[in-house]
Amino acid sequence: MTSGADLDRLQALAIEQYNSGNLVAAQASYREVLVSGTADPTVLGMLGVIAARMGEHALAERFFMGALSLDPAFADQHLNLGLCRRDSGDGAAATASIRRAAALGSADSRSLIALATSALATGAAREAEAGLQKALLLAPAAADGWNGLGEARLAAGCAHSAATAFQRAAAVQPHLLEIAANLATAQLRSGRLGAAWSSYERILARRRASPWFHPELSEQAGPASGHGSFRETTRTKLAHDVEQLRYLLGLGLVPATYAETIQRYEAVLAEIYTALPVRLTANQAERLAPTYNRVLHRRMGAFTTPAVNPRLDDDAIAARFKAAKPGIVWVDELLTQAAVEELHRFCLESTIWFDYRHPEGYVGAMLGDGFTSPLLLQIAHELPERLPKLFGGEMLTQMWAFKYESGHAGTDLHADAARLNVNFWITPDEANLSPGRGGLEVWDRLAPADWDFAKFNSDQQAIRRFLAEAGARSVIIPYRRNRAAIFDSDLFHRTDDFSFEPGYANRRINVTILYGERARR
Repeated sequence: MTSGADLDRLQALAIEQYNSGNLVAAQASYREVLVSGTADPTVLGMLGVIAARMGEHALAERFFMGALSLDPAFADQHLNLGLCRRDSGDGAAATASIRRAAALGSADSRSLIALATSALATGAAREAEAGLQKALLLAPAAADGWNGLGEARLAAGCAHSAATAFQRAAAVQPHLLEIAANLATAQLRSGRLGAAWSSYERILARRRASPWFHPELSEQAGPASGHGSFRETTRTKLAHDVEQLRYLLGLGLVPATYAETIQRYEAVLAEIYTALPVRLTANQAERLAPTYNRVLHRRMGAFTTPAVNPRLDDDAIAARFKAAKPGIVWVDELLTQAAVEELHRFCLESTIWFDYRHPEGYVGAMLGDGFTSPLLLQIAHELPERLPKLFGGEMLTQMWAFKYESGHAGTDLHADAARLNVNFWITPDEANLSPGRGGLEVWDRLAPADWDFAKFNSDQQAIRRFLAEAGARSVIIPYRRNRAAIFDSDLFHRTDDFSFEPGYANRRINVTILYGERARR
């Protein structure tokens, strides 16, 4: 058995690794402590905390239960168990565990914070804020308390004061990307787009660093961060990455040594037999680790001329939108020619396509995870400035792009959680094998106001039943490069059937930008 002094040193190392954000190394060190010494509820609890941060809630719950079997009166572990159950959606069991922690009395401030954030999960934002302020009087340096207060203020529509609370939380826990993401959201909703972009860049560096992108962080980023995207893949994702790396290699944008990287990807791809996400084996993960789902190359040149077409007629576009009832309009030449070409090159060249959980055959790049170039910031600023009557002062809330594989399906029926949806295409028209098709199909019925996000965004059976019963009709907006469909985000829509030329540079790419909050009707 390892000596007590050695175990102390190993546990100190585990704490240091955890605090630096290297979750995988901390997990390995805590496991070594567990194997080398006697069962310790604190060590089991830390393994549970790490598993929960990695999104493995069932495993985390087993660790917390193991800690409590050794020490049933360990308040912190009751609290950790409650937080884990809350995050996995078991609200009643979560509240019971949190109340048990509070009754034991040794985790007063944390229990108050947890109870308040549980109230927030039920929609009681003002109750949650009051409880969190009380808890912060007891523990003014509690990052989870400031983070919860920010979430409560954000839920109440107070984005500016929410950002202040998230900044206090980030000052205490600078390595927690969950807090950084909350701060970016608050900055976005308060209209501080430049500040939000800077926050997203910091998140990207800490999560996606590589020897070619923020190399000083590469040891703590990638698989070491514990993020789930480094443990899974799909055939669609790997096939896309192989094509993109070949494209970059052909342009001389990555070193010649990437030929070997491509071979490793192809070997792993040959071992993946399903379109659904699969967990990488230890051997597969090791082969992909230096590059998979990291930023390897990103095109980030400044754009100094207008990005949104200055000739767009705001009066005419707003009038057409209003007359449609419900609101929908499509606009050609949304961006300047130089801007659409630059945006297309950004999407082709930048290794930012980390959203892979789409078995239909496409990958995504998301705001907050790489889709944050200076040009995108400029477009987000200029659209409501150029079309003020159409946008009516609505602020940016979300942005992403999808890149589709020819011969596969696109996004299915859904609505989006916003007020206004701007959906436009950037692949050259010559790649489209079905002129007059391949764009967007939009129905003339709004999602019911009482449907939650999960239902109106992904419940295909309920959506199709609703549209059929409502006698809904759809309109197909044909594909055209630099054409934008702008519509009420509550309208159900889907990718129209499409067929594009094979080849990486011909992949259909659409960009979606959302503005405003979902309307209360």
